[in-house]
Amino acid sequence: MSSQGANHQSSFFYMRTKGQMEEAVKKVGLYRANIVRPSLITGEREEARFAEEAGYYLYKLFSPLMVGRFKKIRPVSGLQIARCMIDLARIAKSGNHTIESDFIQNYRE
Repeated sequence: MSSQGANHQSSFFYMRTKGQMEEAVKKVGLYRANIVRPSLITGEREEARFAEEAGYYLYKLFSPLMVGRFKKIRPVSGLQIARCMIDLARIAKSGNHTIESDFIQNYRE
């Protein structure tokens, strides 16, 4: 599990850390590695995250306008991510694969 926008050369700590993790996973030499990059994750959580909740409502408001190249930034639910990851685990495709958020959006909640 990574994050949309992950980049090992990013000037933002979070994105840089996620990007470094992706690079390290790719170098391990696994038969198959699926790196999943969701955008904002929605769903119930045990702890409150004010900034994420505020972001969720903004995303929800503007989500219908997020088309074309902006479709990638639509929020996805934890359930969509889980279903996507289960399907990916069933595919015997070798190599490193990066799964972007717009692909995850194809899964139902």
